[in-house]
Amino acid sequence: MNGAQSAVLLDQLIDALADRIVEKQRERDRLDHAGKVDQGTSPLGPRRHCAVVRKLVALGTPGAAIVGRRHLLSRELLERELSAVSKKRKPAPSPRVDDEDAEIDRMLASVGLERC
Repeated sequence: MNGAQSAVLLDQLIDALADRIVEKQRERDRLDHAGKVDQGTSPLGPRRHCAVVRKLVALGTPGAAIVGRRHLLSRELLERELSAVSKKRKPAPSPRVDDEDAEIDRMLASVGLERC
């Protein structure tokens, strides 16, 4: 076997090993990210989801990851964030009936009328 043949065989071996390494890494990534929600399917919406993931990744929180363009969040962290969002939102105060009645009485009085 001459030097050129050895180089070709070595290149083929390196290519085969590189392909196998890439396959293994992709399989590990799939297993690592199984059960995680990305921004495309998140009930938080893509912007809020990505913001939460960036914040948690910066804090080093396990269960949040950015893989390429995908922002992944574990279901547990997603549920925690959803409950935090719902606690932040307070229902709008409903107008009180008494206030509305008083306003109606004032309007009627301003034009010289009163309720029956």
